[in-house]
Amino acid sequence: MLTKTGPLLSGRDEEILREQIVAGNCVLFIGPDIGSDAAMVLPGRARLARELVSYRGWDSSSGLSFPWAAQYYELKHGRSSLISLIEEKIRRVKEPPACYRTIAALPFRLILTTNYDTLLEKALDEEGVAYQKILGSYDFRHGMLDRVRLVKLYGCITERDTMVVTEEDQFAFFDRWPRVLDILSSGFSGKTLLFIGCDLAHRDFRHMYHYLAPQFSRAAQSAYFTQRGASDTLVRYWATKGLTVIEAQATGLLKRATGFSEVREVAKVTEVTEVAKVMEVTEVREARETVSSLAFEPLALEVAQLSEIGRGRRVNQDCVEAYVPSDPRKNQRGSLFVVADGMGGHNAGDTASHLAVAEIVGGYYANGNGVEDVSARLTRVIEAANKVIYQQARGNHTQSDMGTTVVAAVVRGQELHVANVGDSRAYLIRGGEIGQITLDHSWVAEQVRMGGMTPEEAENHPQSNLLTRALGLYARVEVDVFQRKLEAGDIIVLCSDGLTGCVKDDEIKEVVSECSPASAVEQLVEWAVDGGSTDDISVVVIKVS
Repeated sequence: MLTKTGPLLSGRDEEILREQIVAGNCVLFIGPDIGSDAAMVLPGRARLARELVSYRGWDSSSGLSFPWAAQYYELKHGRSSLISLIEEKIRRVKEPPACYRTIAALPFRLILTTNYDTLLEKALDEEGVAYQKILGSYDFRHGMLDRVRLVKLYGCITERDTMVVTEEDQFAFFDRWPRVLDILSSGFSGKTLLFIGCDLAHRDFRHMYHYLAPQFSRAAQSAYFTQRGASDTLVRYWATKGLTVIEAQATGLLKRATGFSEVREVAKVTEVTEVAKVMEVTEVREARETVSSLAFEPLALEVAQLSEIGRGRRVNQDCVEAYVPSDPRKNQRGSLFVVADGMGGHNAGDTASHLAVAEIVGGYYANGNGVEDVSARLTRVIEAANKVIYQQARGNHTQSDMGTTVVAAVVRGQELHVANVGDSRAYLIRGGEIGQITLDHSWVAEQVRMGGMTPEEAENHPQSNLLTRALGLYARVEVDVFQRKLEAGDIIVLCSDGLTGCVKDDEIKEVVSECSPASAVEQLVEWAVDGGSTDDISVVVIKVS
């Protein structure tokens, strides 16, 4: 839950906030008034509203909000003219201001904004920061988890059809974003939230805060808001909502954060003392972990993944991630591969599987105990994913039945660590033989293991899809873990039951042994479809050399 602290931030609290920013534990929300806060010429919404009102021929002091002013302007002059006017005002600013450059230099991993301009993107490009711009569900699902996620809630001027401008657009906004924000809520877990460029009294802020609040209120650590001269009444009101007001300009606060600690990439370091100096690591244990991660040489892996929506289905409820770190400091923890098969009505299975993957991948590479065993870490992040899904399901009646299977594998040097919950599987193919690593958590599988049913009987049993374990069904979950020693030539396959329900183990072995991973995943999915599968089909193939 959000902590409900005092109405104004103390000097010590600001120091704690700066520490959270520098540590990468802060989610940033940038509002429409960042321009005036940063002494920019970029017009905020109030100024844009005045421009629209004056074009309409009304008194500029009429006080119409930007969405209503835009609505009237659109009725008079048309959508194209409205967007062109906004573009004209925004594009006058050619270079990112200092405030945006400061943001780009800080380790924010998730940034949400309602601004249309592309100045922050330009600042990130200049800083050499890899980012993914998210404008809707498709962008999120096909994103890279190792990049900064820049969520443009109200769209972008480079893609006019995404822009939320008028009052009517804001109503449509609710239909476009809820499922994405459900998934992004995992990014709020344990994080500090910082709102800048907003006005406590402004309708736009209230609209966005009340919309976002359910997504992060159960998971976030605390929330702060920067504004100078806010009224005591507003400060006290928002304090009851878990929002602490900082009597400061956002620009100054962020600059103090950059001065608090220098954050730099380390290309190659061989001495513990040098790592501690460059990375400003104060504990020898953390410094040793950094040196170890820089020196760690992973196995060469050839990887491919594919997830195909089931025949006749509207939504793919599977989610797949193959994460091979580009950051050498993450190599110590290895490469992570995940397949999740969601279940539940109202597209809740889609949400559950994406939540699971985001929580597992994000949690596995997050800061933590550097000496933690890989299997223990994998178990811990899967248990955390279960908690996130369970809590979200309890808080939303349309998602009360959601859950997901998961199978996750970490390749670290010659070690293979596998964890699973449910009936999504992991296989190891070696020397022309295929072996299932995981155990299915289904009723029929347990009957087979106890000798009460043959494998052939289990295949056609009407209860074959009845799971005995899944993420999100209960507050706690038991995770199975397995370890194997890898050899050159080994092939690892992760898949959902959409594949194994129609393609036999020997057929999987034949395809992955004869084809490249990229060809193998396509052929396996094709065989499953030809075999009559109506379930979503997901597969990851990893060849070790």
